Amino acid sequence: MLKQFTMLSLLVACATPTPPPAEPDSTQAKHAHTAEPAPEAPTYLGIVTARKSEMMTAAFAGRIKKVDAHPGQAVHAGERIALLDDTDLKTKIESMKHQEKSSMAQAGAYGAMANKAKADLKTNTQLVAMGAVPANALRTFHADMALNNGQGGAAAEQGNAVKFDRQTLERQLEHAAITAPNDGVIMMVRAKEGESAQQGQTIARLFDKSDLVIRFSVPKSQRAKVKKSGRVELQIEGTKRTLWASIESFNDEEAPLNTMVVTADLDDSKLGPDEVALASVAHVKLIESKKKL
Repeated sequence: MLKQFTMLSLLVACATPTPPPAEPDSTQAKHAHTAEPAPEAPTYLGIVTARKSEMMTAAFAGRIKKVDAHPGQAVHAGERIALLDDTDLKTKIESMKHQEKSSMAQAGAYGAMANKAKADLKTNTQLVAMGAVPANALRTFHADMALNNGQGGAAAEQGNAVKFDRQTLERQLEHAAITAPNDGVIMMVRAKEGESAQQGQTIARLFDKSDLVIRFSVPKSQRAKVKKSGRVELQIEGTKRTLWASIESFNDEEAPLNTMVVTADLDDSKLGPDEVALASVAHVKLIESKKKL
């Protein structure tokens, strides 16, 4: 009997179904949430330049006798940048002096003849009044006086024109030595010793280092990110620390270029002496302003 009861208990135990596993709670997260990192702001390449620059040009056509400056050289106001050969110019000035003198001499000679004709006219007018000479004789003296006055005036005018041109060349001669108009840095030298320069040709370009800006290009598709007075972060090659600048203008490039040029002002008051060099490459990031909640 006991044996039968034991076997029956085992059968009941085996017949009891195993409870199913608990269903996961759909209201609970299956995995821990990991925040995705914010995309890194794009970097643009820029160049350090000066807000103000000035072209130094040849005052007259001539051979470049000497070039005293090189790119990157700091110069002071009045310092010589280059020297033009003034030999030909001096020769022209001397020739003009002779032309001017000759013209004025001719004007004087014609003036003297005009004065003689005037005196003869006066004398013969009195003789006509006394009946000593016929009245038609006065026509010759009138014609001579008018002719000599006209030729004398033309010669004097020509002399004055030559004088004006001579004085212009003399003023140009004063600038045979091309000098820096103010303190700055030479960044472009477009002249070589021995070559000929035309009047007005650029010899060098002087940058005013006291006011620096950053210029960089941004694709037009990202125009919305560029805002006036917006801040940009700068990593300038050769400069150890991060610098900042403020956007002040931006201009679209003409087609087919698909970029816009942005100019940002660099706060010069926070720079150390010679901390940033002109023409340095800058890696620029646009910093978006945080929205107020």
